[in-house]
This record gives sequence, structure tokens and C-alpha cells, in this order.
Amino acid sequence: MNEDAYLRRMSLVCGVLMPFSAVERAEAVSQDVQLCVFASQSAAFLTVHALKEDGHGEAFRTLPALLNALLALSIALQTYIHSKDPTVFVGSKKKVIKLHGRQLARSQWSYLSKNVDNAIYRIVIGYYEHLHGFKLPPEHAAHLQNFLE
Repeated sequence: MNEDAYLRRMSLVCGVLMPFSAVERAEAVSQDVQLCVFASQSAAFLTVHALKEDGHGEAFRTLPALLNALLALSIALQTYIHSKDPTVFVGSKKKVIKLHGRQLARSQWSYLSKNVDNAIYRIVIGYYEHLHGFKLPPEHAAHLQNFLE
């Protein structure tokens, strides 16, 4: 794995989304989908459990950053899944194939998207009364509204 791909992947796992396109962000996580699922679910579980157990309020202070990262990843994945672009990246060598019709080549991104959304729902349920006090970018706030309804 080259350094650029590693940095992209780690930036997504660590919650710092670099300014790449939706296709590039989706491609960066495509090889380690299960790792990203575990990371998003673990972060959501820990954050929700910390609501009662964190006496210093660290989880509450870092929640907006985590929520921003999960919302940005959810938006990027949904944008890519619903895009008309038939390009799919395969493997670590970035082999590009063109799809014809609606093939299941994007199923790993759908799986990841559903699990990221599940993590967001878990946080929304745990922190529902606190969410309105967070400052989020307009695009993220609009996407979060879908989880609140």
C-alpha cells in the first residue's frame, strides 16, 4: 500500500475527512470496509455509553467532531452510491472497470453506508436532547435532520 492511500484511509478512520471528492473518499475506504464498520460502530457505542460514565465530559466535547465525520462519510457514500458514474475501483492497484447497468459492484459501499447510518442513529438516540446545541455545517445539519425525523 502506498503512503497516499494509507493517509487517505487513516484520515477517514480517524474522523478527519480530507477535501477529496465523494468518489475518492468512497474508494479510500473500499478496501477496508469492515474496519470502517467496526470503527464507526465502536465510536458510536463508546460515545453513547460515555454519556453516563464520563465524569469529565470528554465525550460530549468531542461529539461534534465525531458526528461531523460520520455525517460527512454518510453523505459521501450516498452520493457515490447514487451517482450515475459507472466507474468502480477494484483492489489496491486502482484498477478501473466500467459497469453496464445496475450491477452489485457497489454493495460494499451500501453495506458501509447502512452501518455508518446505524452509528449515527445510535448517537442521535443517545444524545437527542443535546444535538440542537451543536454547530454543524449546513450540509451536515440538513443530513442530520433526516435522522431526527
